[in-house]
Amino acid sequence: MVPCAVRASIALRSERDAADAARARHTATRPLLPSNPVVSLSAGRPLVSQSGRSSSLTWYASISQELEIAGQRGARREAAGEEVRAQDARVTLTARDVAAAAWVGYFDALAAKDEVELTRAVEAAASRVFEVTGARAEQKLTASVEADLANAESLRALQTRASAERRLQSRVAMLTTLLGGDPASSSVSVEGDLQPLPRVELIARQSLGIDAQSRPEVQVLLAERRAAAARAEAFRRSRIPNPTVSIFAQRDEISDRVLGLGLAFPIPLPEPVGRLYVGEIAENEASARRSGNEAERTRRQLRLDTVVSLREFESRRDELAAFDAGRLARAKQTLTDVSEEVRAGRLTVRDAIVTQQTLIQLLQAHIEARRALCVASVDLARAAGVTLEGGHP
Repeated sequence: MVPCAVRASIALRSERDAADAARARHTATRPLLPSNPVVSLSAGRPLVSQSGRSSSLTWYASISQELEIAGQRGARREAAGEEVRAQDARVTLTARDVAAAAWVGYFDALAAKDEVELTRAVEAAASRVFEVTGARAEQKLTASVEADLANAESLRALQTRASAERRLQSRVAMLTTLLGGDPASSSVSVEGDLQPLPRVELIARQSLGIDAQSRPEVQVLLAERRAAAARAEAFRRSRIPNPTVSIFAQRDEISDRVLGLGLAFPIPLPEPVGRLYVGEIAENEASARRSGNEAERTRRQLRLDTVVSLREFESRRDELAAFDAGRLARAKQTLTDVSEEVRAGRLTVRDAIVTQQTLIQLLQAHIEARRALCVASVDLARAAGVTLEGGHP
């Protein structure tokens, strides 16, 4: 199920496309030269020759190349590489979020399915009570108001069953969408039992003894910090002028041929007259500091989330353990036997309705406790950084 959700996720595809774009930006930093060579050609003939002789053709040809001598390319490549690493970590995070959502959707659908089965049994029991009460009312063995009360309870049970079925249809449609299907034309079959993810508590306790720096949530921010620092360094190195080396050849008016070399340097002027990238450097340095602070905050938050999720999981587990299996079985049997108790006159309709409602609340609470424990196991796995995108942890 989970691999299907991961493959079908549009959000994950978008993050992978963003990773491809980051790799393309890294590829764009591969050229060794900052620009292409420039070839210049010019030719001419004087309109009037001072010697009176026919003027000769003059020409000039040159090729020039700008060079980076301060290591700007290396800084740009480092920044682009860190952006790739940050985006790869985002891909991992999105895959885990998709997997967690798929697990929660699966457990919600299972709980809704169990609730539908329960409400159908309750509806059948309420219908039997109504039939028995109606028959007793016709025989003048009980008041007609008792039959009306049983009829109202039967209608309420029908509404509860219909509401549970709508909830199941909604949960199945959501799960179908998560798995890449079209809920209008298909639906997934939900099978299984409400059991929490295995080993998540052990993994979570082990994760508390490990530094969260290796978590992708932190790696994204650390890579962004390094990328911003590298961009600031690239701007800082760009303050050093790039020389332009040229080779030229020319023929002048007196037919002398000249071959030579040239070297040109831009003149850096202080801001605000010239451009020394002061604002760009300050911006990226501030961004690097911010990412570092966010990484530390995220590291603390991850530890807090793990502790809170672990306590939630333990509490939900203890809550579920309070439901005795024998009592739950007797409650289900009592729901079935209520109509016979009413038929035998050992239970009034009012008492039967109160009994049914109490037992229904007990069984519904048991279903909700199982669902909550399963969802808590997913939350704990997500908080502890468990790899969920492959299926079970």
